[in-house]
Amino acid sequence: MSTNTALAISVGVLGAVATWLFLGPLGGALAIWAAFIAWGCFFHCGGKEHGLQSAILCNAAGAVIAGITLI
Repeated sequence: MSTNTALAISVGVLGAVATWLFLGPLGGALAIWAAFIAWGCFFHCGGKEHGLQSAILCNAAGAVIAGITLI
């Protein structure tokens, strides 16, 4: 199995699990669209620890800027 096939299968399975969680037990607390955007940011930033740090910082900054814009 190629690396791309393995990545596609794992992303599909994790996406199904995340959808079930966010629309089931965690339905009222979290938004599925925000999770998929954050997940995409993580992969766009290269994944691993550096990608996680970059995605968290950039998503938090975006949330703060959006909050300030609403005020």
